[in-house]
Amino acid sequence: MTTTPEPKFWPDWLGDDTCVFNEEFPQYMQLNPSWTGSTLEDCCRRYYSWRYDDCMVEGGGTSNTATLYYPNWEGSDHVCVNDGEAPAYITQAASAFMFEDLKDCCETYYWWNMAKCLGSEANAGSNKYYADYSQSKCVKDCTDSDCGGLVGGVWDELYDDKAVCCDEKFWWVEDCDA
Repeated sequence: MTTTPEPKFWPDWLGDDTCVFNEEFPQYMQLNPSWTGSTLEDCCRRYYSWRYDDCMVEGGGTSNTATLYYPNWEGSDHVCVNDGEAPAYITQAASAFMFEDLKDCCETYYWWNMAKCLGSEANAGSNKYYADYSQSKCVKDCTDSDCGGLVGGVWDELYDDKAVCCDEKFWWVEDCDA
């Protein structure tokens, strides 16, 4: 009398090339239960790590990285995206490359290009003051007509008060805060 094994997740290398949940796994897996598991996540991580997201979706689950932000090194935009199209090498090391928050991703990988990386979240500027060395005065970080434009990068120190900016950056210029 043969007993039917209870359903488990197992790597279906000869079928759909993903993890499946049923009791039809091969004899060698029945004899060595370490081949099978209780969760789709564990099976996909162990046997299909190079295509983890595909394994999760094809196995009936959802990708836990589809909505996370990652650095888009494929293009020249220098931005983080959450398009669900992260390359396998990024999803395999999600803890290092993927973020729930756009700002965290930008600060980690594109700190020198924050305004562009943050996109519309940063297009308004901070409304703080920074030194514009070409004009020898402090200007406001914003896009309105009375502003100096968006700050160039994280290396530019921002000030809440224009007079403080002038005192620290252009102490020798008399009409800096005019």
